[in-house]
Amino acid sequence: MGTASGQPATEAVTIDAPDRDSLFVDWLSEMLFLFEARDFVPNHATVRIEGAHLDASVEGVRAESFEQNGPAVKAVTYHGLELSDREARVYLDV
Repeated sequence: MGTASGQPATEAVTIDAPDRDSLFVDWLSEMLFLFEARDFVPNHATVRIEGAHLDASVEGVRAESFEQNGPAVKAVTYHGLELSDREARVYLDV
């Protein structure tokens, strides 16, 4: 966890995947990409999923500053992935 301040921003995200597991991993990977490549810190998302297609509007801030506690996430993995209608378990490489 950490704290961020900056200009409010919104990102549109569209993902197509071969299955739900891939869609979930791709969604988390996209959030990581937005953080690392676009200095975007998400704080709210409106997500619509149909099958293995996802459309989302993600609100957050462009990180003028960000204070992180703990190690940085490097990647999202499929290792140990468990996904149900109500819960998900995923391991992150740090």
